[in-house]
Amino acid sequence: MQDAGFVPLCDYPGSDTPWLCSCAACGKQSRPRYWLVKNGSRCVWCAQLRIDPDEAQDVMRSAGLEPLVPFPGGKKRWKCRCLTCERVVTPTYANVSKGRRCRFCSPRGLDLTAPGLVYLLSHPTQFALKVGVTSGAAKADRVEQHTRNGWTLVRLWNVPTGDDAETIEEAVLRWWRLSLGAPPAIHREHMPQGGCSETASLLWVDLDDTVARIDMLVEQLSQTDVE
Repeated sequence: MQDAGFVPLCDYPGSDTPWLCSCAACGKQSRPRYWLVKNGSRCVWCAQLRIDPDEAQDVMRSAGLEPLVPFPGGKKRWKCRCLTCERVVTPTYANVSKGRRCRFCSPRGLDLTAPGLVYLLSHPTQFALKVGVTSGAAKADRVEQHTRNGWTLVRLWNVPTGDDAETIEEAVLRWWRLSLGAPPAIHREHMPQGGCSETASLLWVDLDDTVARIDMLVEQLSQTDVE
């Protein structure tokens, strides 16, 4: 345990029993099991598998974000208010700890307050789909970049803002990755124009189902706007 950076705080309880220890590096307490440590497990705090809520709030505040609800977990969206633009945003602690900031204030190519577009592309030889977002002004340029590289436009959806477009894109990607288990289909070197992380193979996803999913998300968005 000491070789792995742990300081036992009680006698050895057995190989598969949680053992109260402190970490020599961060000083926090945890209850690792001996057999897991012997096989490579290390401090859950140092590995950010467990996060101190007070420290998480400090990280968010240092990034200009004031939490509005208790810490939900490292990879879950956390409702906060941006101290710069005063908007309510929902970043994850994991992203903010890596340098991300308010999506409205951070420099980016997409204006989240202007009218937005969601687009769906297909690639006949790569047998893949790509979902993407852009603004009305940049539509022709962004879609043309992809069509020059072999992609075919399937459909465009107009939405009120770039923020709405990103919300829909994220929902489609979560559906592809988590519900359907579809990984990205295109390697970075095969997409010089960028966007490989928003692709999925047609072996995993269906074009008509994806169109119907985006239709549903756009409809839900319009109902929320009316309410």
